[in-house]
Amino acid sequence: MKKLKKTVSLLMCLVLCLGALAGCSSGEKKTEENTEAKKTEAVTQGESLVQDAVENAGEKDKIVIGASIYFMTEFCVLMVEGMQEEAERQNVELVVLDAKNDAALQMNQIENLISQKVDSIIISPVNSDAAEPALEMCEAAGIPISAVNMTITTDQEYYYVGPNEIQAGELAAQWCIDHVGEDAKVCIIQGPIGCSAQIFRDEGIFNVLDEHPGVEVLAIKPGDWNRNTAVTLTENWLTTYGDDIDAIISHDDDMGLGVVQALQSANKLDDVKVIACADAIEEACESVKAEEMAVTFFQDVFLEGELSLEMAAKLARGEEVEEKQVLIDMITTEKDYAAELLDNYYGPRKH
Repeated sequence: MKKLKKTVSLLMCLVLCLGALAGCSSGEKKTEENTEAKKTEAVTQGESLVQDAVENAGEKDKIVIGASIYFMTEFCVLMVEGMQEEAERQNVELVVLDAKNDAALQMNQIENLISQKVDSIIISPVNSDAAEPALEMCEAAGIPISAVNMTITTDQEYYYVGPNEIQAGELAAQWCIDHVGEDAKVCIIQGPIGCSAQIFRDEGIFNVLDEHPGVEVLAIKPGDWNRNTAVTLTENWLTTYGDDIDAIISHDDDMGLGVVQALQSANKLDDVKVIACADAIEEACESVKAEEMAVTFFQDVFLEGELSLEMAAKLARGEEVEEKQVLIDMITTEKDYAAELLDNYYGPRKH
């Protein structure tokens, strides 16, 4: 009888395990289906936007420029505003697509822009390596392409407008050395692995840190430009390293603001310097002005948008473009300069 009960129990456990596995498999399948459905919806919406832009341009005898942007953060929204203003000045039709941090979706968008025969394409790559085929596709189609804000990993020359990313990393790391110390213990939150901002901001950071062997990097992990992810990483690091952390360097403002949030919740903001490599978006300037985030580095992304659209329009018209690579310097943004940006850069855009 005991053997029978034991056998029945084992069988019941087996059935339950198989049921659980089936449930997991079903759940995973549904997640994959949902993801694919969202991507299909995004592609379809993109096709509609491009088609409408092409038709509208045809009626007004305008050239059409299509842009695929890696992820519509607050920072990228401002960049697109710069594009839109320049598009009005250039009298061109502009259609902007959000790649939602999905490299495959971005390639679908580029293919769609090519199939709709737009006159010029701007890409802000999700992933620098994955963007190279876009150059080849556009060349084959005879459509000029340029990159903005994020570079493309390739051996061939291409048109680009964007920040000096290595400089951003170097400035952030040097600020840490100057204000925290030669023996600082730091954590680093990166952008998505593989995008040019992550690659070159890391390069800049370690260009400096490698010259200061007393600095200890406790942890380095990607935060994917996501504020909530930065909150979680910071909470985990506070649990692991506690009072050892002197500074956290974030590759951008959004993640830096997540660090600030987590430190505030833990009553540690006075103990840890929050350094953002780049952007000086409006909310970050407010945080620096309030002496929460210690420093960020201004990247005139509105200007980037304007210059990239101007370049794309010249390429579409077959006009000469003097510089293939236009790099914009980063500016150290502490309390006083943050206040100046809020008044003179962001203030006028609210009216």
